[in-house]
Amino acid sequence: MADLRIREVRLRDATQVLEIARASFPEERALQSLSPAGVRGLFCLYRLLRALQRLRGKPWFKMYVTEAGGQVVAGVMVDWHRRYAYVRSLMVHPEFRGQGIGRRLLSHAVEEAFRFGAPKVVLDVRADNTLACRLYESLGFRTFEERVELLREASPLQVETSWPRGFRCARVCPWDRRVWKVLEASRTPEAAAVYGPWPRFSLLRRLVFRRIWLVAEAQGQAAALVILGGKNPVRLNVLVLPEYE
Repeated sequence: MADLRIREVRLRDATQVLEIARASFPEERALQSLSPAGVRGLFCLYRLLRALQRLRGKPWFKMYVTEAGGQVVAGVMVDWHRRYAYVRSLMVHPEFRGQGIGRRLLSHAVEEAFRFGAPKVVLDVRADNTLACRLYESLGFRTFEERVELLREASPLQVETSWPRGFRCARVCPWDRRVWKVLEASRTPEAAAVYGPWPRFSLLRRLVFRRIWLVAEAQGQAAALVILGGKNPVRLNVLVLPEYE
């Protein structure tokens, strides 16, 4: 195998990264429909972000790739937050799997996360992805929260349209105090210890990541929160306060 080199992603890597991502995450419909030109556009924004991060002296986001003989064979992303760094989208070209490339790249990403000040590193993985789970556990990761994702194809849905007496639903802004009450109450104690308080959403983030926020109220008190975002598929998050479950 050719010598491996880990570096930050470049604009010319767009087509190769898209190919690896499609092979690694075939269930992601939005990814399958993304064009090479669209990826190059995102990478152009990343170049601007890199310049801003150099001025700041501390990163918000980085993407690293592994190169073998001039070919990109793996990639991973890292987001820095106030209390932790989030490692996501570890992917390896199918022809280069089983050679320790993913382990080496993930180790590099974790080292970079700590080097830039993250006190802890978080990632998520499907429970049935046993190979990935063993890899992460061998590098010191442990399970602290479990989540289930469900899929429903588009079709007519028979629902109860009337609300119980005293309940109503309202569309709200993400910085509404009722939103934060439900968000804070929905976290397990261990997750709250890892992530800390929910970050307040800036206006810029609201505009870039468009979502619909709905709050169900009972006698003027927030009882549940529904967040709709994304497309193909639309992601629906439902959070209910324990006393109203």
